Amino acid sequence: METTLSQEAIFELYYEAIAFSDTVLQIWLTVTFAAIIALYIASPNMTRFLRILIVGLYSTSAVVLVGRWFIAVSHTVYYRELLAEQGMSPFPTGGGLVLLIGPLLMVLLVVGSLATVYFLVSYKRESGA
Repeated sequence: METTLSQEAIFELYYEAIAFSDTVLQIWLTVTFAAIIALYIASPNMTRFLRILIVGLYSTSAVVLVGRWFIAVSHTVYYRELLAEQGMSPFPTGGGLVLLIGPLLMVLLVVGSLATVYFLVSYKRESGA
């Protein structure tokens, strides 16, 4: 793997990729809780078409956001490998915790999206509740 980027440029790209993955996570959280709250509040008056629309929009946005998160993570792995080739470590401390965060976020995004879709499809609130 040959590169003409300086270590400083690789570090900058590496941390930008991490920042982008954090931004994607924040957007996903916002969209997820917005969908849940919208359905919870409007459920007694919601038509079948509106529920299908919300589920479809949420599902599409979740797939796009999870995909973008995976792309951002692949960029961080690429830049981390470039740094390792040059004898640098992007995280000189942190050890196993750094390696644990990625898989946990992946589980959160995938399982959280599936659980939200299940909630959006199955939740029914009575008008008096």
